[in-house]
Amino acid sequence: MIGDVSGKGAEAASVTALARYTLRTAAARRRSPAAILSWLNEAMVDQDVARGRYCTVACAHVDLARSPVRLTVACGGHPLPVLRRADGSVEQVGAYGTLLGLAMDAALHDRSTDLHPGDTLVLYTDGLTEAQAPRSMWDFRELEAAVRRAPVDGPLGLVESLVASALGERTRQRDDLALLALKLTG
Repeated sequence: MIGDVSGKGAEAASVTALARYTLRTAAARRRSPAAILSWLNEAMVDQDVARGRYCTVACAHVDLARSPVRLTVACGGHPLPVLRRADGSVEQVGAYGTLLGLAMDAALHDRSTDLHPGDTLVLYTDGLTEAQAPRSMWDFRELEAAVRRAPVDGPLGLVESLVASALGERTRQRDDLALLALKLTG
């Protein structure tokens, strides 16, 4: 999972804490990423801790017991993760869903695909694609190109390459930037 909370300060920290512990509890009880995100959405609306704040989350479930390995993704208002296949092709995975914490009836959907050895999943926050804002922001084609250019030796090299490409010459970030990359080995 990877997520982002609106705002800053104590209120944002309280939403982050609620999200972290609710997601951990939900993930222990549910396999469906959409069901996990739904549980968080209901908790946020029920407790009204957000007070108009919201969060976005991309949630992935990797089923290693299947052959081929099965990846299932749901996104609650969060940018879709990308998958770099072993052959170098890049695709978005998951389905867009609504922001979490604003309304009880969030639209959240699971989307699944098979993973093969050498495939790498990349989850990220909008701090990656908006690192050069307001001057410019990456669309999917620019993100895809950066993922393709990144080293193929492992997740760490990919993450470092993406961060360097996004920030360019900037030394200060405008927004939080977080990435998580997972590579399926043989």
